[in-house]
Amino acid sequence: LGDFKMAEEPIPVLTLPFIDLSLLNKIFPAAVAISFLSILEVFSISRTFAAKSGKRINSNQDVFGVGVGNTILSFISGSLPASGSATRTALSYRLNAKTRLAAIFSGLIAATVIVFCWPWVGHVPLAALAALLMITVPALMNWKEIRLCFQATREDAWVFLITFVSCLIFSLDIAFFVGIIISIASYLRKSASPHFVEYAFNSKGRLMIVSPKADAQRMVRIIGISGELYFASAEVFQSALQSIAEDSNVKAIVLRLNN
Repeated sequence: LGDFKMAEEPIPVLTLPFIDLSLLNKIFPAAVAISFLSILEVFSISRTFAAKSGKRINSNQDVFGVGVGNTILSFISGSLPASGSATRTALSYRLNAKTRLAAIFSGLIAATVIVFCWPWVGHVPLAALAALLMITVPALMNWKEIRLCFQATREDAWVFLITFVSCLIFSLDIAFFVGIIISIASYLRKSASPHFVEYAFNSKGRLMIVSPKADAQRMVRIIGISGELYFASAEVFQSALQSIAEDSNVKAIVLRLNN
């Protein structure tokens, strides 16, 4: 806009997508980050305003629409990746827009302004758009969820803080990958240690939790396992069962799985 050099012609030009496999390694990480950011933006905007309006949304349809739009944009020279618009959605919600015609008329008005007012559009400073974002973005923030994140577990709070600080320090694509890596690492750390509980039948024939050391002469051991069973927890799971199987009194092991 006013802070950058504007193109001389606002009318888009249809071209075939430029394909160069030698650039794949350079643009692939950024392309993946942009794709996921676009999906997250669509999810966050649609879910936020759906919760406020009480309407149901179809997330698959929203993501499919963004994908179709970006596929079409690949044939337009100089186009940018398409995504949801937080500012337009917030304004439409505040103005009580009810149908898709609001988005259609918004696009038509924007196209008309660009075509007929192109020389003046270049003088709009980015600070003006930044002020508009400062007004609309707080409406997308769910403070209740943020408080719940800090009150849930320490890992969730650290994931939120690290991702938030990364957005301030690094570019969005790097901050996005940082948030994903931290989230996956936190999940693997918590899920790699399944919870083991031992059961036994009481005098009434009902299962009850008992201490693993109580009544060591039990021939049938009933082990309850809660949590994920996959490669990260395989070693812990194997060690626990092996320690039980080494007991010469044990003839059978019954597993009670609870995911």
